[in-house]
Amino acid sequence: MHADLGEILTLWSTLPFVGMLLSIALFPLFAPKLWHNHFGKVSVFWSLAALIPFTVLYMGQAVHEFLHIVMADYVPFVNRLFMSFFILSWLIMSLLSFC
Repeated sequence: MHADLGEILTLWSTLPFVGMLLSIALFPLFAPKLWHNHFGKVSVFWSLAALIPFTVLYMGQAVHEFLHIVMADYVPFVNRLFMSFFILSWLIMSLLSFC
């Protein structure tokens, strides 16, 4: 059984998360043109800044945790987002057809 990564990670492991939060908060204020043109690249940079060190240090466990997060959190979120969009679209179209 593997140790829980949340219990063994050091403080430096929060830097990519803090960096992404600060980028989202400050780039639109202080460098709006840069943020507008490159926000996807900034997000990918911070994501890789978190994923690569964890993969190197914790190999299989990091990959397992990453896949667990994707399957347990991201996929259901996207599914609910799409279902909400389709249900709302159907509701609007149904209401418009009565007018």
